[in-house]
Amino acid sequence: MLGGATSFTNLLLWTSYNYLSAGTSTVLHFMYPAVITFILVTVFHEHLCWQKGLALLASVAGVVFISWDSFSTSATGIICALLSGVFWAVYIILLDKFSIGKENVFVTGFYVYLCQAVISFVYALSTHTLNKPAGLFWLLILAEISIGIISCALLQLGTNRIGSFSAGIFATFEPLTAFIISYLVFKDELKIFQIVGTGMIISGVLMDVVGTHYSKAGI
Repeated sequence: MLGGATSFTNLLLWTSYNYLSAGTSTVLHFMYPAVITFILVTVFHEHLCWQKGLALLASVAGVVFISWDSFSTSATGIICALLSGVFWAVYIILLDKFSIGKENVFVTGFYVYLCQAVISFVYALSTHTLNKPAGLFWLLILAEISIGIISCALLQLGTNRIGSFSAGIFATFEPLTAFIISYLVFKDELKIFQIVGTGMIISGVLMDVVGTHYSKAGI
């Protein structure tokens, strides 16, 4: 189930890039904290304190601001990007609420990526998009697998400790990290919307921490 959720997340997100700009796809994909919240409230009947509600709004809005200057529209792309977020939300919920998320993190990561490889291979064959890697591309594949397994392990550990809602909020640091690296390493232009988005994401994370503290204190 975990492998299937991550596989469809990646395939749908990659497909959305064919129809939308990277910024638009990113914003739509990172609506998944809202999907996590919806599932937790409607399926698991969890209470959402007002601090966490504000954290959700601030984090999602921050992603929107960071990607503000690269919006585009396409019905197919929008559906694919949104569904990629839904599948990623399901993945995080599975890690949090079911015993599969309590398994050894590296074993889980290995089987998740093995499942991804099989599904991606079948997809590439069925769509005639399979190309034979050459040269340094093999090193990129090995690096991606290694980094992917480690990131899956860390996400699993984090989700087990702070829960799926907080994991979703903290994960909005991903587009923020990409923005910071593009500015520091590739000298991309720094824009006011991105600065505002950075502040909103950080504020969202801080509000989530405050909400968690008050929830544990029974306030």
